[in-house]
Amino acid sequence: MSIDLDEEAAEDLDARTGQVGLPVDAVCVGCRSEGLKRIRVKRTSLSELGVDELEDADGKSFRHVCHRCQGSTYWNVVDVLHGLLRSTGGETDGE
Repeated sequence: MSIDLDEEAAEDLDARTGQVGLPVDAVCVGCRSEGLKRIRVKRTSLSELGVDELEDADGKSFRHVCHRCQGSTYWNVVDVLHGLLRSTGGETDGE
């Protein structure tokens, strides 16, 4: 899922994420607690995740806006989108 960027994921990335940072599949903690497990593409930085290496990003959390929860909430990283990262030039710091 994370290697190939399909059309839906590309639209999601354009519509709901920042312009800079590490692209990840993530799930909102607030939505997950309500039984909704929809995975979204988000961008974050390694520093927001509290890690120094890309390999350590899986399973970490960061704060980001959730339109469904209507506020800033924590997102859990499900997977790093390595294919998208390579196609966008490898920008990882987001700062």
